[in-house]
Amino acid sequence: FAKCTDTIIRQVADIGHMVGEFSAYARMPVSVRKTENVTEICRDALVLQQQAYPDIHFSFDADPKELVASVDRSQLTQVLNNLLINAVDSVQERRQQTPEPQGRIALSVLAKGDNAVIAVQDNGLGLPEKVRDQLLEPYVTTKKKGSGLGLAIVKKIMEDHDGSIEIADYHDEGVKSGAKAVIVFPRDISAGEKP
Repeated sequence: FAKCTDTIIRQVADIGHMVGEFSAYARMPVSVRKTENVTEICRDALVLQQQAYPDIHFSFDADPKELVASVDRSQLTQVLNNLLINAVDSVQERRQQTPEPQGRIALSVLAKGDNAVIAVQDNGLGLPEKVRDQLLEPYVTTKKKGSGLGLAIVKKIMEDHDGSIEIADYHDEGVKSGAKAVIVFPRDISAGEKP
């Protein structure tokens, strides 16, 4: 009875999560943008994942100056969470097949010209061959519990921020060793970054 109850509770939670994603995608709220510290938003998102997955090594790389941009803070946080959770899932799947090396996820944020560039890189399975060209479209997933909306939501939010997302296999010394997602959007040069 206890096992059945636990299973039902887990499945209801999974369904609730999927319904939430469908609803979020169907009626994405309008972006409410204001000047925010993008470096801080990235750091906060990474700390959450570090606490949740202590067996994975997370690293953070940022420009010496704190980068600011006109963004919707909650939407950018959602983008980062979606990308980091995808990286975690990929690392965990790869580790089920090959425990070594340790799971690694790197988050970087830097200014490049007039843009902010944020990259999430992992040493997971890399992009799935079958659907790699459709991963940014709604309802495309290779996960058992995925809704296929995570990357579609990221793409929509980036479009609303006059930005873009690119995903690709990551190669280390010419060898495929994970995936990399890069988002690019305009930064707020007039606000002046803090040193």
